[in-house]
Amino acid sequence: MPVETPDDLAAFFSTDDFAVQANITDGDDFDIDINVIFDNSTEGVGLYSDTSVEAANPQFEAATVDLVGVKRGMVVTIASKAYTVERIRKIGDGATSRVEMSE
Repeated sequence: MPVETPDDLAAFFSTDDFAVQANITDGDDFDIDINVIFDNSTEGVGLYSDTSVEAANPQFEAATVDLVGVKRGMVVTIASKAYTVERIRKIGDGATSRVEMSE
């Protein structure tokens, strides 16, 4: 079922459930606080045919409208830890986007 209204999105990103607050800044005049669904899982990276290591893969989902002006290289702070925006891509119908980061 698609997200129909801004209120539907607000409920999805409520900090009363699974969302956390993120601060995004460019270190100059861009500075916003938004609610996000944060995922700091790891991902296996193959080195050889039979060897792999786990690498950090921090990312979050947010309402696309909340990400207007966010660009690669900006700093995201979640739970006092800073990350750098690497890639932003829309998900499904575009109501939400996934932001991939590096530590």
